[in-house]
This record gives sequence, C-alpha cells and structure tokens, in this order.
Amino acid sequence: MNDDNSTPLTVSVVMCTYNGEQFLREQMDSILAQDYPLHEIIVQDDRSTDDTWDILQTYAKAHPGLFKLFRNDEQLGFNRNFHTALLRATGQYVAISDQDDIWFPQKISKQVAAIGNADLCFSDYYTDLHYTLPLHNYVSPRTDFEHMLFYDCTPGHSMLLRTDFVKGIKLWNYDIYYDWWLSMHAQMGHGLVKVDEALNWHRHYDGSATRTSIAKAFTRLCHTPHGNPMHGAHCTGCTCSASATTASSTPTLHSTSTAASTPCRHA
Repeated sequence: MNDDNSTPLTVSVVMCTYNGEQFLREQMDSILAQDYPLHEIIVQDDRSTDDTWDILQTYAKAHPGLFKLFRNDEQLGFNRNFHTALLRATGQYVAISDQDDIWFPQKISKQVAAIGNADLCFSDYYTDLHYTLPLHNYVSPRTDFEHMLFYDCTPGHSMLLRTDFVKGIKLWNYDIYYDWWLSMHAQMGHGLVKVDEALNWHRHYDGSATRTSIAKAFTRLCHTPHGNPMHGAHCTGCTCSASATTASSTPTLHSTSTAASTPCRHA
C-alpha cells in the first residue's frame, strides 16, 4: 500500500473481447460496481462480428474518461490480444478481466490490500454452471511451484499484477497461455500471493473463448507426434472437484462444471 493512505494505488482493468455480446453487460456492470476507484478500463476487441463493439461504445459514452477502447486491425487470438492489451495499462496495477464473468464488489480492494511486494495476486473463485446464489462450486487453485511448472492453474480472470512487472517481461511465447506465462515469471521474480476467498464467478459455456481455445489446442496436440506439455497444456491430469461454499483448508485445483476428465481452462 501507499505510505500516504489518502492516495489510493491506481488500478487499470484490462478486458479482451470477441463476440461477447451475450454476457458482456453483466461483466461490465460488476466491474463498475467495485468499491475501489478504477484508474481506467481498457478494452481491446479482437474483431468481433456481433454487437460487442456497439455495447462497449455505449458504456464508454456513459462513463466519459474511464473507458479506453481499441479494436484490432486483424485478429490476434486471445493470447496475443491479452498481451498487447496489458501493455496499454497506465495504472500502477492491472487487473485482468474476461468478457463474461461476474466480479464481486470487493475484488479489487481486497487484492490491492493483499499484494504487498509480490508481482502477482490471484484469488479463489466460483465456477457454478449458473450464477444462482448461494454459489457452491468453490475453486482454490494450487500455488506450489512444482505444480505450476507443469499445469496452468492460476487463471487470468482472478489476477491483479504490478504493471511494471508485466511490461518488464521481454520474451513472450504465444504457444503458452498468457496467464501461465505471467505466473511463471512471477514465480521467478517477486512471487505470487493468493487471497483465500472467492472474489469472482467464472462462467463456463460452450461458446466461450476458453472452450474454443481448448478444442483448438487439443486438436493441435493430438496431431503433434511428440507434444511438449508446455505448449498449450491444460490440467488434464488434475483432480477437479467442487468444495464447500467456504474456502477449504486444503487447496484444490480449479474445477469445472463438467466432468473431471475435461481439460481445465479458465482464462
């Protein structure tokens, strides 16, 4: 935190969109409902063909000066889209947002309070099939380096990062999920911290960018004679399960609303 508590640390929110009209308003409204003042909301659209861009412009007009909208000249895919969007942040910290989740009102304030000197702060989250209170499918990602080395288990949608840390990463590998790349660099830098509380609800549905990326990566892996687990790997070997509505004392891998054999992907 600041030595001068009267001056809040500045936080940029970065969202990437692609054909997200169905759930975009719910996510955006939950961001605007944060109890922490936001420095800016950056949205980079990857050539949506639905009404996503029109929805974003409506929000930008309703909140002058808060939104910064960008539309890619060509499709980048979600990995490059998030990387290039993150580099636009001007706040001291940057929070990553999906286009279809729901944030709880204290998400940013609790992560700002928790991050300390670490490069990255993430949290537990819910992933029930539908957003119906009370939520039950509680997910507490593992944080040990040995596990993170082989599995992408720290979801971007739960991350708050130091902006100078993100911009200081000189090498990016787009064959590896962007949030995994960030987590591993944080592990080798000033580390990660976790808020042991669910701070958002992560939506899973067949049309999401997450599910689409799984299908593409799985197909690519199946057609590679000697697949490298660091290239598009998912938590296929993990035990995914739901826990109670309160945080479990034993960290569990992020779960999905589908069968445990389904590859886990969350960003």
